[in-house]
Amino acid sequence: MPLPHHELPGFLSKEQLALHHAEYIRLVEGLHASELTLGAGGTDATRYGELRRARVEAANGVLLHELYFTGLSATKIEPPRDIQGHMREHMGAWVQWQEDFRRCALGAKAWAVLVYDLYDDRWHNVVADSDRDGVWVGANPLGVCDVSDHAFTPDHQRRDEYVATFLEHIDWEETARRYRAVDRM
Repeated sequence: MPLPHHELPGFLSKEQLALHHAEYIRLVEGLHASELTLGAGGTDATRYGELRRARVEAANGVLLHELYFTGLSATKIEPPRDIQGHMREHMGAWVQWQEDFRRCALGAKAWAVLVYDLYDDRWHNVVADSDRDGVWVGANPLGVCDVSDHAFTPDHQRRDEYVATFLEHIDWEETARRYRAVDRM
């Protein structure tokens, strides 16, 4: 996937996005390599299990990066009214959600994700410490923040500064599109 934005003025530089995109490309290559190895067959059960776990980790990394990159906006976008309504219903007041998401992003090692769970018909903030854990089975990612160092350094020296700026660069129209695609109503 090409980068949707080559620069996000006031948030992420062209150089930072290019470095981050290179990490994404590495994950895509890893996913393809794991698929080729699995397709070759001939491995024992232990190695097969390792390959399957590596494939899930690579696939999660690819998808989370794609959701991250496509969920960013070059300018501040106000959340549509329906998104604000869902947020109030599922997460409380807007500032409560922002504070909880900020805390998730500061506490995570890799990802903070706003998800919609089809099973309980609610939104949740999720913390993931790697591409292979923190998965909320049945949940659909709506907003994704990569909090790994490769996502924001050297543009931001402190994670809290990066997260605060990230919250101003969420593409809420994209978030709404993702929600409409999976909402069971």
